[in-house]
Amino acid sequence: MLILVVIIAVVLPFMLQKSSTTDYEVQDGSSSSIISSEKQLQVEEFRQGDPSIVVCQSPSGKDIIQFTYMHQPIPFDILEIFYYNTSLNEWVKAFPGSFSVNSNTTLYLYTPPYYSGEIEILTTLGNAFYIPIEHTVGLTTCIISAQ
Repeated sequence: MLILVVIIAVVLPFMLQKSSTTDYEVQDGSSSSIISSEKQLQVEEFRQGDPSIVVCQSPSGKDIIQFTYMHQPIPFDILEIFYYNTSLNEWVKAFPGSFSVNSNTTLYLYTPPYYSGEIEILTTLGNAFYIPIEHTVGLTTCIISAQ
């Protein structure tokens, strides 16, 4: 009887706790590989032009970023967009907040007039894309009308 009480009082709660506890080590391994493959897929989609990301400059010196889908839209989220401020030697926000790109989108950036450096785009998967002004990630070239 004493052995039965010990089993019920000690072993059974331990077994229940172990069976109900999630094995985080296994989940972390699979989650990190899934995130890694999603990052790689997202980078590959951008390189193939779905969507293309074009950073242009209007004749008045305003920087514009355009997201243009070549095929069916694949939504993604932008966390932040930065430009490099050489006088401060740091990256400064070029857009006030995050946004979701679900279709063809054009945004005006908050950069100094006639800025000619790089634009850094951070996505929710942790990707960072560096695009110089008047360059493209994807298939299209930069064509902007006077605005």
